[in-house]
Amino acid sequence: MAKNRVIFLNSIFPVLSETFLFSQYTKMLDEGMAMDLVSSHRPDASQVHPGMESVQKQVDYLCDAGAAEVASAHLHCLLKYPTGYLGSLARMFSVEEKPVTTLKHISGAALTLKRYADSAEPRWVHSHFTYGATSIAMWMKRIAGLPFSLTLHGSDLTFDNPPDLEKKLEEADLVVCISQYNVDYVKEHFPTVVEDKLVVLPLGVAPLAEPPKPQVYDSNRPLRMLSVGRLSTQKAQEYLVRACAQLRDKGLSFECLLVGEGPQREFIESEVQRLGLQAEVKLLGARYHSDVLEMYKEADLFVMSSVAEGMPIVLMEAMQAGVPVLSTAISGIPELLDYGKAGILVPPASDDALAESMEAVIKGEIDLEKLRQQAIEHIAHSFDQGKNAVRFQNLLEDRGIAEEKVASRVTN
Repeated sequence: MAKNRVIFLNSIFPVLSETFLFSQYTKMLDEGMAMDLVSSHRPDASQVHPGMESVQKQVDYLCDAGAAEVASAHLHCLLKYPTGYLGSLARMFSVEEKPVTTLKHISGAALTLKRYADSAEPRWVHSHFTYGATSIAMWMKRIAGLPFSLTLHGSDLTFDNPPDLEKKLEEADLVVCISQYNVDYVKEHFPTVVEDKLVVLPLGVAPLAEPPKPQVYDSNRPLRMLSVGRLSTQKAQEYLVRACAQLRDKGLSFECLLVGEGPQREFIESEVQRLGLQAEVKLLGARYHSDVLEMYKEADLFVMSSVAEGMPIVLMEAMQAGVPVLSTAISGIPELLDYGKAGILVPPASDDALAESMEAVIKGEIDLEKLRQQAIEHIAHSFDQGKNAVRFQNLLEDRGIAEEKVASRVTN
C-alpha cells in the first residue's frame, strides 16, 4: 500500500509566533516525507524568522492566485466533482461562517484540489488549529472526498470559539490533540465526535547539543524573571504586571522582561505606567527565536500568566534550559509540568497567586533545583521534537488509505 502524500494547509506560514510548525515541517522534510506546504496568506517580512527562507520558498500561497485561476479552479471542481461541488455551494448559507468568508474557503479548497489532487498518488490533508486552514480542508473533503485531519492546540479549541468547530471535529478523519486535556475537552463538550479518532501526540523541542548551564538564583541580587508570549488577552500579561506591583510594594527586589508583541501592548504599557513599574518591568517587543534561547541563560524564573493555552513550546524550552517555571494551571500545562513536579502551578487570572509564588521563590521557600532537574528529565523523556515529529509523520502517512479508495472518493 502506497504511503499518503500529505498536503499541509496553513492560514499563514511561516510566522515567528508559530516556530513549532516550522520545526515540525522541517524535521519531516529532513526525514523524506512527501508533502506539500500550502498557505492561505503570505506573512510580512517582519514575521519571518531568519533561517526560514529555504522552507518558505517551498510554500504555495493561495493568495497569489489571480481571478482567472480561481475561476478555472471552480470550473475544474464543477466538472470533476459535480455532486460534491454543487452540494458545497448549496451549504454555503447553512454554516456558521459568514458567506463571503465561506466562499473564500471554498475557493481555497478548489485551488488546492486543482493543484494537488489530480495525481493518482494517495493524498491526505492536514491543518493545524481550527481556523481558516481547517475550513479549507473540510470543504476539500466535502467537494472531493479527500480525507483530512487537524491538530488541536489551545485557544482554537477552548477560547476562540471558531465558526463550525463542531462540524470540523465531526468531519475530520483524525483529530490530533497535543494533550490529554484536549481529548477530555472534546469528549465532554462535543460528544458526537467519534472517540476512536482522537489521538494524543504532543509537540516538543530539539535536544540541546550540550547539557544546559542554568542560572543559579542568588537571593542577594534581584530575581530575574522572563515571560515570552504574544501580548494578547489569552496570554493575560496584565496579571503578571500586577503581581510585580505586589512584590515591589513589599520591598522585594526583581526585574521582569516581557518578550512579545501584539494587540494588548498599549494596555500592558498603561498598566506598567499606572503602577509605576517602569524601572522593574520592561517590554522588549518581538525577538527572534535565537535571541529568546539566549535569554533563558540569564533568567532565574520563567513566568506564564495565560488564561488560555495549549501546551506552550516556550515552557518546554525554558524547562529544557534549566529555568524554573511558574505557570497558570490551564489546559495541557499541568501535564507539561508533570502536575507540579516539574514547575510551579497557580490558578489563572490571579495576580495574588502569581505574587505569592514569586515571593516564595525570592525568599528561598521553593526548591528550585529539584524543579529544574525534574523538568529537564521530563522534557527529554516525553517532549523530544524529533521523535514526536516522526511519530506524527508516520501517523499521517500510514492511515491505511489505499490508492484505489482515494481514487474512488475523489471521482465521486
